[in-house]
Amino acid sequence: MLQNNGGENLNIYIQCAQCIKSNQLNSSNNQDFQFYKVPVNEEGVYNFICYRGHETTAISPYEKYQILFQMGANALLEGYYFESVGCFIASVERFREWTIKFIWYLNGINEKKSDDLWNKHFKNSSERQLGAFSAMFIDHFKEPPLIFDGKQSSFRNKVLHKGIIPTRDETYKFGEYVFGYLRSIQKTIYLKYEKESFEFSSKFMKRFNVFEKPKIISGETMIQNASEMILVMSYSVCRDTCFKDELEIIDKYRNVYKFQEMELF
Repeated sequence: MLQNNGGENLNIYIQCAQCIKSNQLNSSNNQDFQFYKVPVNEEGVYNFICYRGHETTAISPYEKYQILFQMGANALLEGYYFESVGCFIASVERFREWTIKFIWYLNGINEKKSDDLWNKHFKNSSERQLGAFSAMFIDHFKEPPLIFDGKQSSFRNKVLHKGIIPTRDETYKFGEYVFGYLRSIQKTIYLKYEKESFEFSSKFMKRFNVFEKPKIISGETMIQNASEMILVMSYSVCRDTCFKDELEIIDKYRNVYKFQEMELF
């Protein structure tokens, strides 16, 4: 679970897999919905110690655009509207990066070459990213991607470049638009390349290769699942939900689960 907390860095909330296993053996234990807070990091690997002393390494399988959108949604719920818009903007840009690299993957370009191409030609220019995204999408899918609405682009530029502080209503409408924009393109990709998109995103699971199998089996190393994540592609395409519905799902998790600080190691 992801949450913005009082202007701090975004946090991810993690359950202890070893506690969950213990609870399954002892149904009287009320620890099932206990979550522990760690700050989100670039690597997506989180080490923590729960209140029972279990050491756990949790691995996040999510793409950066998914995490950034979730950050925007949580910031909106917390009342941090400027930060929310910034996260939504970044989510769109990182989704375009994901799509470009996915098309390269389909064309047989390996991960190292893909990263080198991106870093050399596109990383520091959002205009180049947009141009490459549009051209490659049309060439590969034989249809143009959804064009980002001019009114929303103008709002984006006012916040990003002029420092305009958005209202809650403006932020909500922008998040709602970005949600529809991303989900529309996700569906186009997923319906044609379900297997390939899963394989491409599964590269994150290579992180497990450095961990010992007994630790994975015991729960000392675990994949961090967050069923309230909004834009996980397989969920996103199947779920018939709107932006409002997804915010309500997040809010439900925030109200139901118990949160604790934890010791990092």
